[in-house]
Amino acid sequence: MMTRTLPAGVYVISDPCYVIDREDYDVLLVETNYFGVDLQDICERGGGIFTDGRTGRQFAVMSTMWGDGYFPSNAGKSFPVDAGCIACVPIEMVQPHVSEDPGVMKIVMDKSFDVNYDEGTIN
Repeated sequence: MMTRTLPAGVYVISDPCYVIDREDYDVLLVETNYFGVDLQDICERGGGIFTDGRTGRQFAVMSTMWGDGYFPSNAGKSFPVDAGCIACVPIEMVQPHVSEDPGVMKIVMDKSFDVNYDEGTIN
C-alpha cells in the first residue's frame, strides 16, 4: 500500500490528460518520468506524489489496475481513463472550466489529507 499526504486545497480527480493543458502535461510527463510508470512493462503500476517544477504544487497520480476504461468511485462517480492513470490535481493546475466536466470530480480539502493506493483502489 502506498500512502502520501497532500496539503489542504481544492482538487480535481480525473485522468490527468483530460484536465492539465497539453503543453503542461507533456512537461510533467518528462519531469516525473511518466508518473513513475515503467514504459517497458505498462502493467507495472506506477504513481505517487509529484511536484510541478514550475508552480511547486504537489499532486498525486496513480496507475489504474486495468489501464484504460471507466472506473467507478465510492462517491458514485465513474471516471473515464485514456492515459492509464487517475490523478488528484490542485485546481490551479487544471484548464479553466474543466472542473465542470462530467468525468471530473472537484473536492475541497480543509486540511492536509492522505492519498492511499492499495491493489488498484485509490482512497
